[in-house]
Amino acid sequence: MFDTYVTLSADQYNAISKKYEEFQRTCDDVTKEPIKVYSPLSQKNLEELYLIREVSKTLQKKKEEDMKKAAAWQYQLA
Repeated sequence: MFDTYVTLSADQYNAISKKYEEFQRTCDDVTKEPIKVYSPLSQKNLEELYLIREVSKTLQKKKEEDMKKAAAWQYQLA
């Protein structure tokens, strides 16, 4: 079943679907090498993903600090 809203071409979709079906058939067999449904990410993609994770960590820490400051400020007002 090909979805027109998916950004993959029909050929790419079919290739991934076939790999996934093969993965499902062989996932319980420990003697076989696991099937990789998706292609591995390129080095550039991995670096971008790492950068996104680092920025997310920094933003989460900043949010937590801001929440602590807001809570302290709220406590002082009360």
